[in-house]
Amino acid sequence: MIRKKYPCLFGVLLLASLLYADDYKWDLVNALVKNDAEKAGQILEKNSGSIPVNEKRLIYGFVLTYTRNGDTLNFLNLLRQHNIRAVQYDLYDAIAKSHTDDVITFILNDGINPNGEILLAAAEKKRWNLVREFAGRGAGVNYRYPAGRPYSDGMSALMHAAKWNDFDAVKLLVEHGANVNFRAYNGHTASSLALENASAGIYNYLREHGADDASNNAPIPNIQDGGFSEKGGIADLIEKRANTAPAVFSNGTYRLSGAASELRFSDRDRVTYRNSRGETGSGVFRINGETLVLYVEGSAFTYRVDSNRSFSGGGETWIRTGN
Repeated sequence: MIRKKYPCLFGVLLLASLLYADDYKWDLVNALVKNDAEKAGQILEKNSGSIPVNEKRLIYGFVLTYTRNGDTLNFLNLLRQHNIRAVQYDLYDAIAKSHTDDVITFILNDGINPNGEILLAAAEKKRWNLVREFAGRGAGVNYRYPAGRPYSDGMSALMHAAKWNDFDAVKLLVEHGANVNFRAYNGHTASSLALENASAGIYNYLREHGADDASNNAPIPNIQDGGFSEKGGIADLIEKRANTAPAVFSNGTYRLSGAASELRFSDRDRVTYRNSRGETGSGVFRINGETLVLYVEGSAFTYRVDSNRSFSGGGETWIRTGN
């Protein structure tokens, strides 16, 4: 999600102070809201010779805020006629406000070059066609919001592509040098997100291209592309399903076989642990079919649900002992 740069109240007060300082800006906003290009043109014609640079930036923002679709292009053309052109931030703003590809192209044609932050914004919005174009123009694919920003989460464009299960976008970003081992603040990596989605294709591709999956102690289950049984025909498949009830994970307390360590799972996707020394901690868990994924202390661990009372992986077997 694209985050706003300023608190809402501050933005409203700032806008109001700028508008009432000079009535033409208020009149221009009204013309934009009413889609009155003729009135907007008259206002710009009358004032364009005396508009300072900072107010040109404000006016460009007005158009991106108060207009949509084809109307936006009409007004941006009007601004260009009065020598009010985009800067790099306007490209970010247009993506953040979900403007059409035509608007993005118009701004690019003003000579604006996208940077890594703009590419990340496009990935957050799942605008993969823009991510492809921006990467091709040399925008940094490894940009992440600096830690000091309140909306920083440590996510990269590649991690968003894995999160939304877009294999083509994952390949594109890796081909342009995306770091496959970045870790977000919540402990996720691109490969752990693929695991959470049970996306074997993305997971295996990332492993083949250097993803260090040491924190994931079991491989993702094999997922057959075509859904066909490798043994016999459909009779074999339906007989097996008729005679074998699927394993379903149940919340409760599980103990490590042969040891004193315990895990307790709640219906809020939370897991708490107690080790053999009595030390405690917590994390979260996800279920994808028969795959159980644990995220504890910044690391991801995957297990297979073997039955309604056990799960295993990485040489461990956990047995349900109670609620």
